[in-house]
Amino acid sequence: MSFTVKQFRGIKDIPPGPHFVWVTHPESGAVRTGFFIMASGAQQVHVLQWDKFHETISEPSRAEARFQAQGLDTCYHLLVPYNDPSLINSELDKRDGLTQTTLNWKSKMWKRLSGCINQRVLVRVIRQQITSWQVDTTDRVQGALNVAAEMELDRSLPKNYLQSKELRFSFPQNAKTYSADVVGADRTLAATDATSYVMSVMNDPKKALSDDDVVAELQLAFIIGVHLGNHACIQQWWHMVLKLVLKAFLLPELRPVLAAKLLQTLAAQLEYSSRWLDETILDPNEPNSNELRLALIIYKRRLEEVLEGLGAEATKEQLAVGTAFAKIESEAVGLGWELDGDYLRKGKVTLEDGEEVDVEMAELQAEDERGEWAPEVVELDENGRQLDLVSWHD
Repeated sequence: MSFTVKQFRGIKDIPPGPHFVWVTHPESGAVRTGFFIMASGAQQVHVLQWDKFHETISEPSRAEARFQAQGLDTCYHLLVPYNDPSLINSELDKRDGLTQTTLNWKSKMWKRLSGCINQRVLVRVIRQQITSWQVDTTDRVQGALNVAAEMELDRSLPKNYLQSKELRFSFPQNAKTYSADVVGADRTLAATDATSYVMSVMNDPKKALSDDDVVAELQLAFIIGVHLGNHACIQQWWHMVLKLVLKAFLLPELRPVLAAKLLQTLAAQLEYSSRWLDETILDPNEPNSNELRLALIIYKRRLEEVLEGLGAEATKEQLAVGTAFAKIESEAVGLGWELDGDYLRKGKVTLEDGEEVDVEMAELQAEDERGEWAPEVVELDENGRQLDLVSWHD
């Protein structure tokens, strides 16, 4: 839910579950601060305050929070209803398009974007044992390299402007997805398929991650990244999508419930990014967007192989993975991506000025050299012909 108001006192009737609150001033700079809260549905009050000097929201002292909570009755009627903000200001629905249909869609979309986030995940990633969890644009991600945009932002901010934290996701960007102790075909499989790596991290006694825990981290990285402009979280999201979710080819067979939930979340994120964000995370000029397109093409092929191999023995959970991917495919169509059509390998392309040039695309060469097209080692006779073949001329 998002809207524009001149004076904002707060929100009431917040439904149970995770919620992310962030406020930005129309004239503020690039830094944004937000808070995750876990609403219980009971008579629970969350108090945040606006920092006029830095133009961000922050957590008040315990005394101030207690004082504001005790005086809630005096301003309760001024709070914005969660399910219908236009009740406070009839101009909201005109300016921000907050029709009841839109509000219902946004509520369902938020559940798809954040449904697996819980208090345990917030404590593990953000490292704050409180009732709300603060994040901001300058927060780092453990195991990630500083990108140019982050370093430029650091230089532009005054010292002690914000106390940046290091967010700790369970799948660091600098971690190897295979063990050096594994050799031969097993090592090749581990290096090209992230399934064993994902399962090993989940089964680590120090982490003991559930399916929802893994999905929640994908949801956290996306929400913090796109709404606060946190480049580290955006890179963490790309890492999880390209290196884990769409590289875990055996996950639909071995952990189908997890695979389906990850794909359902990715579908929601692609839909939300393309339809509701001012700046989509899928910048066509960024290499990651092209990598995503290719990764989806390959994942579709591998998923079809897995499901065809299972045949009639496929469980409903395994078949649900195919249904989840179909939603991603429909979002890809909206982006102009064809995932199952003929892919141009070599041929002529007409440029904008009418000139024709020869092109050769090697992006899927490794994928093409699998199955019946995989290269083989064969024996040749003294004339250079392959042995074990029937010749009708000899």
